[in-house]
Amino acid sequence: MTEPWLSGLLACSLTADAEQLRAVLHGRGLKTRSVPAGRAKAAWTCVTDRGTLAVVVSGRGQEAARQAASFWMPRARWLAVAEAGPATTSTEPNTVILDGDRELTILARRGAPQDTSIEEAKVAAVRDASLGPAARQTLSEAGYAAWDPNVDTWRQAAQAIGGVVLVCHAVTPDHTPTLQQDIPEGATARPWWRTALAAVSPSRKAQQREADQAHQQAIQRAARCAVAALLGTP
Repeated sequence: MTEPWLSGLLACSLTADAEQLRAVLHGRGLKTRSVPAGRAKAAWTCVTDRGTLAVVVSGRGQEAARQAASFWMPRARWLAVAEAGPATTSTEPNTVILDGDRELTILARRGAPQDTSIEEAKVAAVRDASLGPAARQTLSEAGYAAWDPNVDTWRQAAQAIGGVVLVCHAVTPDHTPTLQQDIPEGATARPWWRTALAAVSPSRKAQQREADQAHQQAIQRAARCAVAALLGTP
């Protein structure tokens, strides 16, 4: 087994998510440096007083997450996953759902923005980025507050090497389209697809703007929680 050289790993699905994670690190006076992705879509490292952190973009979907996790997780023992998406039931958009290690959860709570509502609950691994009312109700009745295609892949990778993991899932409003829903399998958030989708119609362009804004506002909260889970509060 590869010996860990990272003090922690911040994982996400999209380049847009990584931008927010890096912004939180930069806000603490830390610098991120791009590194060869190592089966991920993109990756950066950051030297902190606790050691070297990595920010890794897997791409969306289980296979993309599996590729990234198989390379990066053996190099760390502490993992925080930052994501944004709907909840299984009606939930305030300023909510972050925390699912995972208890000590990391406590630290993540402390790092959340003041107007954030924290909910400790389970996040399900579901292949589809978009679910209908019946599927959501089934998950809710089973005790799940949200879902994401990538979470179990990262959990299993952490468990395999004796690591610990925390999922920070920021809730996006139900009435806006999901950013991840519009991205082809395994792709990251890049201008070409955003431009192509926006060109369909003026109403579609407005919808995409709303989705982008909602996703950005949500992932900012998840990023603050994920970084605090690994580094504590400034």
